[in-house]
Amino acid sequence: MSRNNRGKQRDSRQNQSKSVKTKPFSGRVGSNQIVVNGYSEQWLRQHFDWVYSGEVLAVGNRVAFGDAVEIVTAQGQSLGMGLYADRGEERFVSVRRFRNDQGPIDQALLTQRLQEAIRRRMIPDQTTAWRLVHSENDDLPGVVVDCWGETISIVLSCQSLQGLLPMLLAAIQTVYPFENAVGHVRLPHGSQEYLGVLKGEVPEQFVVNELGVQYWVSPHLSKDAGLFLDMRPLRGWLSERGWPGQSVLNLFCYTGAFSVSAAYHGASHVTSVDLSKHYLQRAMRNFELNELPVETHRFVESDSFQALDRLRRKQAQFDVVIADPPSFSHSAQGAWSVENDLKRLVIACLRVLKPGGTLIIATNHGKMAPRDFSKAILDASRKEKRRLRLMLNYVPGTDFPAALHFPEARYLKCWVLEAS
Repeated sequence: MSRNNRGKQRDSRQNQSKSVKTKPFSGRVGSNQIVVNGYSEQWLRQHFDWVYSGEVLAVGNRVAFGDAVEIVTAQGQSLGMGLYADRGEERFVSVRRFRNDQGPIDQALLTQRLQEAIRRRMIPDQTTAWRLVHSENDDLPGVVVDCWGETISIVLSCQSLQGLLPMLLAAIQTVYPFENAVGHVRLPHGSQEYLGVLKGEVPEQFVVNELGVQYWVSPHLSKDAGLFLDMRPLRGWLSERGWPGQSVLNLFCYTGAFSVSAAYHGASHVTSVDLSKHYLQRAMRNFELNELPVETHRFVESDSFQALDRLRRKQAQFDVVIADPPSFSHSAQGAWSVENDLKRLVIACLRVLKPGGTLIIATNHGKMAPRDFSKAILDASRKEKRRLRLMLNYVPGTDFPAALHFPEARYLKCWVLEAS
């Protein structure tokens, strides 16, 4: 499944923040403090640990980019400690709160949060690729840590968090001894900066295991490394349900994790489609890694809609169709938006799906509400006169917890459907 141009979650919290008008602040502010308005105070007291730039009334005269700051109300009440990022560094978030008391943001705090995070995880056997820290959902705002065997990758959501790296690496070592580490940081315009090797020696690519299946990964390339960890339980569920004899179409296949898993567990034929020749080559290498015959499966470099249209005209039919499209993309065939085009995609998928077949539809676009996701699929089923039954409303595993006080955590919508 491909997730190029992955969408970011933005709920009404942000939009409401922009519309709130505040009076100029004329009170006192400590040298290491920021003063927030009443709207921000309300959300902080409800455990939402972000302060948006428009909610900051005043900044202490000694506060610099990346500093630990005390967050206080206009009345001087403390709301905790966070790390400061000026408005130029991020589009929206000025402070991420790490604790709701006045204690330090130090290695002891990071170690405690990591110990709590690892207690939440239940990593299955024959699996060496998993997520150790899922940012705000593990009370470490803006920090993602993925484990790839003896190597870890750290992704920071903003440059203001880079000062945490030495303490963070030391804290991780206490709960998950690792040999090598790489880092990335997100930039304001949405791209990523590679921070390089933070410890040890990290080869450009190496092999990890997921539920007994092997995959090549490259953590230095991006935070996803070539394997989307949040889909592991779904691959496991599908393999237990049974792939033998099934024909599978995997659209937007990326590096082919679902294709490999299907073929490994007995699918008779897998067609993998992606617009990127590079990703298809990586998918074929994953097949070869697991000693799966590449020549008995198809790898199609194509726009997915064009591929679906060709398959329809050839009257091809599949037992399983998988589609996890990017939130936005551009190709020679035009622009794609999951919000506008999901219905059209589901219709095209249904036209090549056998009666009684399985349709898997997913998006991680945060701006698409669950009701809109549901409506697009239902409208498509009615258009094609195909009844759909929800077999699984998928949520990720324990290494992707979703804190209820942080709506951004529930970014993924994924349905496994049976089609009449």
